[in-house]
Amino acid sequence: MAENQDRSHKNDIGKATWLKIFTAFKLAIDVKKLLLAAMGILVTYFGWWVLSQAFYKTRSIPQAGTTGFAAITEKGAKDDYLDYCVRFSLIHELAGTTSKETADALGEWEKELAKADVDDASKLKIKQLVDSLKREEPGRLRGCPWDEYRGPNQFLYASQLIQQGATGSSHPENEKAVKSYLLYMVEPLCKFLIPVTYFFDTRAGGFFSWNRLYLLLILFWTVATWGYFGGAISRMATVQLARNEKVGLRESLQFVSARWQGYVFAPVLPIVALLFMGFGLWFMGLFVGWTFALGDIVAGLLWPLVIILGLVMAGVFVGLIGWPLMNATISTEGSDSFDALSRSYSYVFQVPWYYLGYAVAALLYGAVLVFFVGFMSTLLVYFGRWGIKEAPVLRDRDPAYLFQYAPGSFGWREVLLKDSPFVEKSLDGHYSLKEDNRSWWEHSSIGTYLVTLWLGLFFLLVLGFGYSYFWTAATIIYLLLRQRVDDTDFDEVYLEEDMDQPFVPEAAAPTPPPPTGGASSAPPGVTFTMVEAPALHPPSGNDTGGSDAPKPAPFGNSPPPS
Repeated sequence: MAENQDRSHKNDIGKATWLKIFTAFKLAIDVKKLLLAAMGILVTYFGWWVLSQAFYKTRSIPQAGTTGFAAITEKGAKDDYLDYCVRFSLIHELAGTTSKETADALGEWEKELAKADVDDASKLKIKQLVDSLKREEPGRLRGCPWDEYRGPNQFLYASQLIQQGATGSSHPENEKAVKSYLLYMVEPLCKFLIPVTYFFDTRAGGFFSWNRLYLLLILFWTVATWGYFGGAISRMATVQLARNEKVGLRESLQFVSARWQGYVFAPVLPIVALLFMGFGLWFMGLFVGWTFALGDIVAGLLWPLVIILGLVMAGVFVGLIGWPLMNATISTEGSDSFDALSRSYSYVFQVPWYYLGYAVAALLYGAVLVFFVGFMSTLLVYFGRWGIKEAPVLRDRDPAYLFQYAPGSFGWREVLLKDSPFVEKSLDGHYSLKEDNRSWWEHSSIGTYLVTLWLGLFFLLVLGFGYSYFWTAATIIYLLLRQRVDDTDFDEVYLEEDMDQPFVPEAAAPTPPPPTGGASSAPPGVTFTMVEAPALHPPSGNDTGGSDAPKPAPFGNSPPPS
């Protein structure tokens, strides 16, 4: 009866623990977690930039005109050239940069597309190359985190809502703003899945192409980086959630360093499984393509196997959305990659609606928090800039040049530059100083670089809040799913000090010495407890014959005994 009551009480608690998602803000705003998130963002950007630079510089832009598509007459050579254009369009979209060379190539290819007398498939391949060359911003996998678009500025967005709300008009970018804030909340997961999705893009080329090698290296770097920094954030969050204790920065990094294999290999194993199954399908396609009628017959006979492999690959691919749970598993249980992999896939497929419900609640709550954090941080910077600008100075000493390299993400540069008369806005929405008003100190001012440095560091912490919240919320969701599926208490977490303490056996009761002076009459197996004899009263002086012993004081007025 008591066990049933305890179980029902535990279930009642489990129904209400989903509210712990709303404690994520208090946990994620911790300065140590923000520093870990900021370091993870920097390390990810550095690795992506190096890989993008290395793979993009080794490729040459396809030339149009007399040396390109128009000069090729053989169909096989023309098809190979168009395939190279398609593969280059992908690497330029991911790792390319805008340069004079790409601008010149774009002009030539637009002319080529207009006069090309080819089929629709060839025109589509040329158009893919032209569209990729039109991109003015850096490639998706080499963009600077300070300049990535993540939605409108929260302060300007709120100001416009208030101003337009007074006249009864609606804001035209509401849908775009909400979508951008929601996508930013899952930015770590998106950056993990981007190379995976592009790996299966037909523009990537052959199975062993350079594009696919580039995407695999990007993926492994991302997994290793966030396995380390994301794992440390998860470790700090899980101990704070379960035990209400804070873990230091050094202790969390030591915990992750001792288990780095699990954090890295847990998400890599399903990727390797996808590669092996994909290689099997590729080998079958190779056989079909070189054996004509025999290959067609074999393909028809083995097509159920293809369906089964496709189903397994689809399940493995969908299960990758549980990647954040892998870090949380190791941080909570102190286990290895196999346990993290099995638990994440089990929770995703066993209770998918609970996982989706918890994720949606965390996503909506996180979007509100990001808006609040972005609003407050922008307000802080805006007031600082406003106070400096309002000071009476010379006409050409507008402080706008101090903010010309401010972060462009979340519209910070727009906030700092939009009201200056020395600033112009380009067609693509970028703000910059007018060339005819730039003095020599505005080009190379030490103060400009110092202001940029401090703004960049502060913005990195603001940006890190989204990542810190992501890993903290993922840890909370893991604990909720573990309680739901495994019926494990929310406060059960692996602590290293429990394993490091040596085992000390309980002290046994002392064995009484055997009695002397004869054999004991007690039955076998029965022992006596030795009791110390009570102290005797001190003898009186008459008994001992001495006169120094103290005599008892008389009670009241009764005479002493004779």
